[in-house]
Amino acid sequence: MTETAQALKPPKARGSALSWLAFLLALGAAGGAAYPFYLAQQGQSEVQKLEASLSAELGDLRQETRAQALALAAQGDALRVAEDALAEARAGQQALAAELAGLAQRGEADAGSLAAVRLAEVRYLSAVATQRLRLERDVPGSVRLLERADAVLAEADQASDISLRRALGAALSALRSAPRIDTVGLYLEVEQLAGLTDRLPLAAPVFRAEVPKVVEAPAPAGLGAWLWEKLSGLFRLRRTEVPSTSPLLSEGAAPLLQHGLRLTLSQAQLALLRGDGALWRASLEAAAQRVEKYGRPSRDRSRLLERLGALAATPVAVEGEVVRSAQEALEALNEALEARLGT
Repeated sequence: MTETAQALKPPKARGSALSWLAFLLALGAAGGAAYPFYLAQQGQSEVQKLEASLSAELGDLRQETRAQALALAAQGDALRVAEDALAEARAGQQALAAELAGLAQRGEADAGSLAAVRLAEVRYLSAVATQRLRLERDVPGSVRLLERADAVLAEADQASDISLRRALGAALSALRSAPRIDTVGLYLEVEQLAGLTDRLPLAAPVFRAEVPKVVEAPAPAGLGAWLWEKLSGLFRLRRTEVPSTSPLLSEGAAPLLQHGLRLTLSQAQLALLRGDGALWRASLEAAAQRVEKYGRPSRDRSRLLERLGALAATPVAVEGEVVRSAQEALEALNEALEARLGT
């Protein structure tokens, strides 16, 4: 029936169907022909996008690589600078090590000379202390000098200095056991007594004129006798009412006597400062004799004589066993120092 129906269709409808069929076939053929082109276009577009993306990434990579290359170059320069600085530091360290080694050798070489200088200083201090003790009896000054010498040895802290420090300790022990002398108090007391002598009334000697005796002398015979007669008239001998040991001074000589008495007391003060006990006693005894001989009896005279006698009996210097012990210790110290120094 279908075939009959198709056969029964009119020719115009059949041609329309064929044309549509041909159009569809042509459209399919065109689509089939265009599809590869479409695919090619699509692929080319994707490739271009990929190329663009790859180019951008490659540019970024190139920039990063260039930046890294610059950073590496900078790091290389910094590394070279650090290597140069390290080389200079190593050279400086080697030079410093060599200098330290030289200083160590020099220090070892100079150790003996430094010890000699230290011992020479101790010997000088000991010699000055010995001189002050012998000549001036200056115990405080000698103690200070010996303490300084002991401090020099203690600062070095050498076992070889034990014998020296033992001798120093013996001398210091002997001097420190000496009695304390109030030098300032004694000096001021003598000064007070000197002021008291200024107002002390002194008795001036009284002279008695002697009546010359007229003696009938024969005429001189010869030139020598005549010359003796002429020259003997130029001299006159007189006797005084005081003992013959008194000086022949006028009544205006009291200030001179007082000044001489003050000078004698000043000599005693000088002996006190020098620690000269013999001169101290001799000066005070001489002053007491002058006061007793020329002073008028009074309360000031009695007081002055009493104080002068008491002061003359006061020791002003360390003497006796203390000085001998200290001197023996100092002699042992000096001998040990000379043996150490080889002098």
